[in-house]
Amino acid sequence: MCNCGGLDSFLVVWKIFLVVYSINMWHLMEQNVRHLPMSN
Repeated sequence: MCNCGGLDSFLVVWKIFLVVYSINMWHLMEQNVRHLPMSN
């Protein structure tokens, strides 16, 4: 393993951030949908 690959570690952190962010947004959307009255 080479520690000089700062870009690789940045991409790993970015991917983890994107996964966590999309999971949080998905949970928020699910909560908002649950709070909506099912009038259909």
